[in-house]
Amino acid sequence: MRAHETFKKGVLPNPNVHEIRLAGDLPDSPTGSMSVLFGMSNAPKGLACAHIREIYNSGIRVISLTSGERNEYGDGCAGQGHLTDRGKKIIRWLGEVGIILDISHAGHRTAMDALSLIQNEGLATKVMASHSGCSYVHTHPRNLPDKLIKQLGSLGGFIGITMISPLIAKEGRPYFDSLARHISHAATKCGNSSNIGIGSSHTHADSQLFEKLEKELSGRLPRAIQKGLYGGNFLAFLKRSLPQG
Repeated sequence: MRAHETFKKGVLPNPNVHEIRLAGDLPDSPTGSMSVLFGMSNAPKGLACAHIREIYNSGIRVISLTSGERNEYGDGCAGQGHLTDRGKKIIRWLGEVGIILDISHAGHRTAMDALSLIQNEGLATKVMASHSGCSYVHTHPRNLPDKLIKQLGSLGGFIGITMISPLIAKEGRPYFDSLARHISHAATKCGNSSNIGIGSSHTHADSQLFEKLEKELSGRLPRAIQKGLYGGNFLAFLKRSLPQG
């Protein structure tokens, strides 16, 4: 939490930067000033309900339970272990306070357990995969199998298709053709292209790259899928997922 507060002090004082905490803080469109949604990529050890509320009060609105390796909540993308009982409690608490669960770095079994828990118990917990690809298009531990994509779509979740090259295709294969295949496949399996967007990753957040991306994908994807792909769909997801007030 100290690291988070330090980061906030370095980010929020900058001109035209504002923090997103509630749905009403969101801009009407993806353009304009910079909006910052704070997240936590790996849940700290020993979380209790009171800690989740403290995290919420600090402004964090997205949490990944695991990142790469197994922890007390479940398995990361490197493993195939299940969601733990402790992880289930965390997911219930996230729904109670209004923090979005991000499954991008979770192992497939842990992620499926999480989605099944949310569906079976009718939890208020909102869920997304912020930057992942499709296993069907390119096999990688960080990419999602079809059953996860379908389940995420059935819950009204969001899938941000990553732009990280090793997750998109084998070296030497056409990058933008492969990226378009990930987007098309996710839209088909998710059942609704409005649940799909670009989830670039922090190493690829560059305005010129996004301009090139839109140009390159314009001839590779149907217009219906492109609509909302570059921020609009994510805004819509956040407006229905973040606390209203």
